[in-house]
Amino acid sequence: MLSYDLTDSIAVLQMDDGKANALGHQMIDELNEALDRATSDAKAIALFGRPGKFCAGFDLKHMAKGPNEAIELVKKGGELLLRIYECPLPVVMGCTGHALA
Repeated sequence: MLSYDLTDSIAVLQMDDGKANALGHQMIDELNEALDRATSDAKAIALFGRPGKFCAGFDLKHMAKGPNEAIELVKKGGELLLRIYECPLPVVMGCTGHALA
């Protein structure tokens, strides 16, 4: 779902769930693990989707399970966004296509 490649001290993260790269629990967990790894391995981070799709936003399958699930996912996603914003490394996001939400 998320690949990690260290090239010239740059952690290159690529989301590819085979669909629209929706942010569900697994994708968020993998992004957090990659950020942990990158902060110890790299000098910068580049985040991409696959060609034609960057990210669809939150996974609607999780959001449709009810308000508690939606709140949990939005909270987890907000924490990830804040973590990226406060990252001690430069973070570049390459929008390689649609960013739907």
